[in-house]
Amino acid sequence: MELNQDDQAKMRSQMHVRTGYANVTKSSEQIGRNTSNMAVKQHKKHQVVDTYFSSKIEEMQKEEELQSAAVQLLDGDQLVARVLQSLSSSKEQEQQMIESYQVKCQELDNIERLITQDRAKKFKPCLICGRLFANMEHLKKHEKESKLHKDNVEKLKFAQGTLLL
Repeated sequence: MELNQDDQAKMRSQMHVRTGYANVTKSSEQIGRNTSNMAVKQHKKHQVVDTYFSSKIEEMQKEEELQSAAVQLLDGDQLVARVLQSLSSSKEQEQQMIESYQVKCQELDNIERLITQDRAKKFKPCLICGRLFANMEHLKKHEKESKLHKDNVEKLKFAQGTLLL
């Protein structure tokens, strides 16, 4: 009994698959698609599980490394020695900064003193007003004609008079 080609193709394309529920007829293409989809889903599940556990393992390893580092730090006098060393180095740095600041202050004081001496040589000061003049001639003119100078002299006399009383 020979089947024609259409019937043979139809028979080949259909397959009886026994599932747990009933006999279901599926084509081979449908079975292939289903198995492919199942494989993809299974692969995704494995990836999720792998990434979850690999991250957990990494966390545990990091935690163990931190614990071992803490134990090493606390072991013996290493921690105390490190603290003392850092304190002594910070004190040394502080002392160096203070010394350099003192040197700079001394240099500035010397420069200011030199400038003041140089200015005193070049200029003649009015001791009452505190103004500087280029020569004695201008200073004398200031003392005779300046209203500021005369006011300052009066204030000085008044202040001295109140102190004497």
